[in-house]
Amino acid sequence: MIVAASFSAVAGLLWFRFAPHQLGSIRTAGVQTSVAVGPAASSPKGSARPLRSPAFWFLCGSYLLQGYLGYIFIFWFYLYLVQVRHFVILKAAGFTVLPWVATVFAIPAGGVLSDVAVAHWGAAWGRRSVPLVALGAAAIFLVIGARTSSAIVAASALTVCTVLVLCTEGPFWATMTQFSGERSGVAGGVMNFGSSLGGMISPALTPWLAERIGWSSALSLTAGLAVMAALLWLGIRVNNPQASDLL
Repeated sequence: MIVAASFSAVAGLLWFRFAPHQLGSIRTAGVQTSVAVGPAASSPKGSARPLRSPAFWFLCGSYLLQGYLGYIFIFWFYLYLVQVRHFVILKAAGFTVLPWVATVFAIPAGGVLSDVAVAHWGAAWGRRSVPLVALGAAAIFLVIGARTSSAIVAASALTVCTVLVLCTEGPFWATMTQFSGERSGVAGGVMNFGSSLGGMISPALTPWLAERIGWSSALSLTAGLAVMAALLWLGIRVNNPQASDLL
């Protein structure tokens, strides 16, 4: 823990030393927006009071469910493979590591795809596209992983599910920033609390459900939450960077 804490301390010092006090211009979907820190800076467009917007709470609700899904795999994937699917320990460890290695590439890829979609379809549907598809597909793979009789297929499907859930990180945070503008600090803290709340509930609730209705039913029920997380994006509206008013 001391070693891990030292990494955080070093990261903080590097940020304090090298982070720019004045940020230059950022181009979003071909439109230049001035973003800066300081009294002379122009604030990015966004809702003046994001916490009062229903769209922001749709975003937080979806991120809470995304966190619920993600933390299941953080805490229970390895034990599920060993205790339920009867993998040997080393093989289970290999499958447990695989999704986290894959997300090193999947999370940035989700952000890139989201930016490309915004450039083609505008802010609202551009930001919605990746979470709608990824979370919907994650629900399908979660049901496959829960219901298949093959342990290898189950592990593979659940790995894909984990990657799909986590590749939505970029769209979530980009949408929050674009929606909240200079209030992104408060809005980001509230949204991240939602994910942490989901992550606090799922490791306790999932095994409790599994003891009563079985792991297959518990994970299939969770797939319904993935669908709900995707559908909540239909209520999320953000500023179009090519227009001055809300979509």
